Amino acid sequence: MTYTVVMSVPATFTGELVNTAKVTSPAGVLDPDTANNTATDTDAQASADLTISKTDGITRYTPGTDVTYTITVANRGQDAANGATVSDPLPAGITKATWTCAATGGATCAVSGTGALNEKVDLPAGASVTYTVVMSVPATFTGDLVNTAKVTSPAGVLDSDTANNTATDTDKQNVEAPTAMPVPVGGGWILLMLSGLMSLVTMGVRARRRG
Repeated sequence: MTYTVVMSVPATFTGELVNTAKVTSPAGVLDPDTANNTATDTDAQASADLTISKTDGITRYTPGTDVTYTITVANRGQDAANGATVSDPLPAGITKATWTCAATGGATCAVSGTGALNEKVDLPAGASVTYTVVMSVPATFTGDLVNTAKVTSPAGVLDSDTANNTATDTDKQNVEAPTAMPVPVGGGWILLMLSGLMSLVTMGVRARRRG
């Protein structure tokens, strides 16, 4: 006799899945070997190790220009993480952005989009997705440009290391140096001549006052 048992595992279930079945002889029937009357099946929880990195390759930005970020999300674990969430909220004061995505190793992601990034991706073990995000910085934007991206494992998939699930890129604002006053050609002689003229004017004024 063979039983086929289909068991639904809740999305909130965590840890090992241990299931034991047992057979018991009926009353009046001797079982000469009871050591083989139970059977246990143990399954470890699916485990991934999702990582994320983010950089725009610069340390300073200029208001009124575009900044291009590269965000790479990978699964370094042993099991697939299908339905993982990649998010990249726009910093306060930023309202315009576009993005594209390229997948490798059997991963899948939406090809492109606009605005803040908040996408579901499928990441088999060893696979990765790379986003290119172009963010428009308003001419009125000031202060540090801080942008943080995050990856979250799907329900039912354990992430063995959540310390590498966020990545932040920070750029300082470019501050234009004051424009230097141009020095006239022959500036040294002109300054001497002006100084001499001023001295003559001063002497003339004094002479008139004495007269």
